[in-house]
Amino acid sequence: MDETVPSAPSEPQPAPAAPRPDPGPATFAVARCGQAYTRALKTALAQGQSRAEAVRAADMAFRAAMPQLLDSQGVLDFIACVTQGMLLGAIPYSQSSRLLYAAQVAAGALRNIGSSATREPDLIKILRSVNLTRGECDGSSGRSPR
Repeated sequence: MDETVPSAPSEPQPAPAAPRPDPGPATFAVARCGQAYTRALKTALAQGQSRAEAVRAADMAFRAAMPQLLDSQGVLDFIACVTQGMLLGAIPYSQSSRLLYAAQVAAGALRNIGSSATREPDLIKILRSVNLTRGECDGSSGRSPR
């Protein structure tokens, strides 16, 4: 006689983990800024600078590593870095509103002139005229001395 023995109820299996979304370019930009911060902090401390001096150097390195506002992805990356910098304390709140405003201006300029390769040099000229290129992020004015 062929009898099948009912099997005991098995433990419920956990649902398979959902695939993680692609972190995207902004995550890489934030990581680059964070790495610049960490590297500068470690270097300054190894050189015997005080903690306050080392943090100041790390803050400047974070801002210098921020992406330029030359295209829409750069604007998004810049906003992500400003936000992360505020959370870390690398960007003071007094500067953050100006930096976010710069991103807003750049986004508006991109909408108005388009982001085609033939029009991009115009955007670079606009940004340089209002000092929103990398020099603004690292504290320098971007202007040549007179």
